[in-house]
Amino acid sequence: MESLSDLRSMIEQTLTMIITPDQQLIEKGQTQLQAFELLDTYALALTEITIDTKRDISIRQLAGVLLRKYVSKHWTKDIENFIEPEVPEQIGNSLDWRTKLDMQRGAVLAAELRNNGFKLAKWSTCAILAGSDQMKFGYVSRQNFKDASRHTILGMQNFKPQEFATQMALNIDNGWGIVRVLVDFFMNKPDGRYLIMKDPMKPILRIYSVPENSFDSEEETSDEENNQQESEQQKK
Repeated sequence: MESLSDLRSMIEQTLTMIITPDQQLIEKGQTQLQAFELLDTYALALTEITIDTKRDISIRQLAGVLLRKYVSKHWTKDIENFIEPEVPEQIGNSLDWRTKLDMQRGAVLAAELRNNGFKLAKWSTCAILAGSDQMKFGYVSRQNFKDASRHTILGMQNFKPQEFATQMALNIDNGWGIVRVLVDFFMNKPDGRYLIMKDPMKPILRIYSVPENSFDSEEETSDEENNQQESEQQKK
C-alpha cells in the first residue's frame, strides 16, 4: 500500500499531465485518476494538495474540483438527509449580517464587494444586459445552520444597475473587450471543448483543451436533477 505522501506525489504528477495540451497525456492522466479514486486515502491526498500554498495554483484548483466531485459522489449519497456545510457569514473578513446589517449596511456591502466582487459584477452585468431598471440584493441566513431548507430574510437593498456598476468600478466596455479577445482566440483554435479557469489570486485566465466528453456525466446528472425538481413541483 502506498503511503499518503507517495500517493499525493503521484496524484500531483497526474494532475500535471491533465492540464497539459497533449491529448494523449490527458487521457492517460484521467485513467490513472480512476485508479487512485479507489484508494481510501485519495480524498485526503487531494485535500492536502488543495490547501498547499506552495503548489501551482492550477494544480490546486483542479485538485479542489476533483475533491468536490469525490465528496458528492461517495459521501453525500451515503448519508440520509445530508446537509451541505455552510460557511458562517462572519468567517474571514465578512461582517455578521444579523448584528451589523441594520446599523452598518454600507460596511456590510463594502465587505461583500471585497469578498464576492465577482458575483456582484456578474449580477450587475446581467442586469445591464437585460435592460433592467433596478436590481435587488437580499441578505438571507439559515434559521438553523443544520437546516438548509429554511432561511430568514435579514434585509434588502435596491440599486440601479449602471450606478452600482460605476460604484464598484465595473467597466462594461472593458467587459466587451474581454469577450472580443476570447472570441478571436477561440476562432483561431480547432473545434473542441475548452475549459476557462480564472486564477483566484491573480488577474489571469487559464485556458485548457479538454476531451469532448469531460463533463457529460455532470451535465446528465444536472438534467436529471432539474427534471426531478420539475416533476415534484408539478405534483405539488
